[in-house]
Formats: sequence, structure tokens, C-alpha cells
Amino acid sequence: HMVDCDPGFFSENGVSCSKCPVGRFGNQTGLSACIDCAAGKFQPNEGNLTCIECAAGRFSSDDGRTECTD
Repeated sequence: HMVDCDPGFFSENGVSCSKCPVGRFGNQTGLSACIDCAAGKFQPNEGNLTCIECAAGRFSSDDGRTECTD
């Protein structure tokens, strides 16, 4: 029986759950991997369900960012 991790967590091995790492998110149960934040968004914390929009005048040019730049 595979483990169904809560949103914000993932399981690579189907046995134990880990928090989604920084720059990534998990918006549903049972993920085997978390999803990179899209360009223009960021996530500086682990275990999140969403990414944060960069503030006006700031940007993140790549996926999976932990911060936005000027």
C-alpha cells in the first residue's frame, strides 16, 4: 500500500512523506514529486501548497525560484 501524502508533501518511495522543498509546491494529495514554482513566482519555505507572485517590479526568470530579483 502506497502512502498518500498530504498537500505540501511528497513521497518518492511510497513509504514516507517529505515536505516539498523550497522553490516547489504540492497542491494535491499523493504526489510522488513536488512541482516547480513557475517563472514569476517563488516559494522560500518548505511544505507549501502554492507559490507566491513576485511583487510589482520584481521577477523570477526561471522555474523553481526561492526569491524574486529586481
